[in-house]
Amino acid sequence: MDVDYNTLNLKTIKVDRIAAGPEWRTENFAPAWRIISYARIYFPVSGEGIVINEGKTYHLKPGMMLLIPPFANAKVRCPEKLCKFWTHFNALLPGTQTDIFFQYGECIELDTAEKNEYYTFLFEHLIKIEKQLQKNPIDHYEYDAYLRLLIAPFLRILTESPVKPALPKAIELLQYIEENYSKKLTLSTLAEVACMHPNYLCSCFRKRMNMTVFEYIDRVRLHHALEYLRQGKMTISEIAELTGYSSLQAFSKNFRKVYTVSPRNYGSMENHVKQNIAAGVPNIFQTEQ
Repeated sequence: MDVDYNTLNLKTIKVDRIAAGPEWRTENFAPAWRIISYARIYFPVSGEGIVINEGKTYHLKPGMMLLIPPFANAKVRCPEKLCKFWTHFNALLPGTQTDIFFQYGECIELDTAEKNEYYTFLFEHLIKIEKQLQKNPIDHYEYDAYLRLLIAPFLRILTESPVKPALPKAIELLQYIEENYSKKLTLSTLAEVACMHPNYLCSCFRKRMNMTVFEYIDRVRLHHALEYLRQGKMTISEIAELTGYSSLQAFSKNFRKVYTVSPRNYGSMENHVKQNIAAGVPNIFQTEQ
């Protein structure tokens, strides 16, 4: 893949350290958050967890780090206890909303036995900066530098492996959706962008993304709605119209389905709760996916 890695647009949704027990399992996550658009990194400190993706089992334990790509239909569980650093993030290809690890499509396991202190240092400083109530430009610069150092070894592995997207023209199609989510999108138009027969597009999209193309469009719309709500400059009706929903009722219903709270109630929540909702953190256990 011919990419200038310096131009990747990094976006961190959440970074933290948690102690989880048997409650940390996919079955306890809200259905809408079992498959997410973020890449995930798990860095175990103690205990053990299990991740199963595409028929392969990964054992989360000290001395390793695991990256799960966006939209992976991964199953996770913790037999007894697991303490880990974790982050949800995106490394977007230049000029797109497509994550570079989505293009790779597979989990990446990294041996960290000889560098545990180094990766602990990176996570601890990311968490420290994230928890600051006020951040200046240098804080953002430093945060970006730590994140790039964290994902660098995964990018190195990616560059050494051939990338064969299961969905042809994936970048073009996802970028088209990103640029036109506020409009009425039809299957015939999307198929034309992807240069595929509509039926074949539906089949490939579900296989690659673990959701239908219109479920994905709804996720994109809701993601932007969440950002508009955070800004607090528009009414809920204006946001519904701006994000392509036919009615306020349809917008509110879909927003509640994914984020488990109404758009109106979301606006009155504390910032740290909003961040957890955006990252898909299950409220019942206060742990992440």
